[in-house]
Amino acid sequence: MRESYRQIQHEILQHLDLILVARKSIAKKSQQEVQQDLSTIMRRHRLLPPEAS
Repeated sequence: MRESYRQIQHEILQHLDLILVARKSIAKKSQQEVQQDLSTIMRRHRLLPPEAS
């Protein structure tokens, strides 16, 4: 999860402090899946810019 956050941190629209808590199910996911899930959640809450179409 740290690597997933590190990959997208430069896109975050505002300064904020985050606490990320992983569930056990994350162990079954690839780093790419975790990064996509994290990006989706952060876009839903308008912390990342919308994806370009």
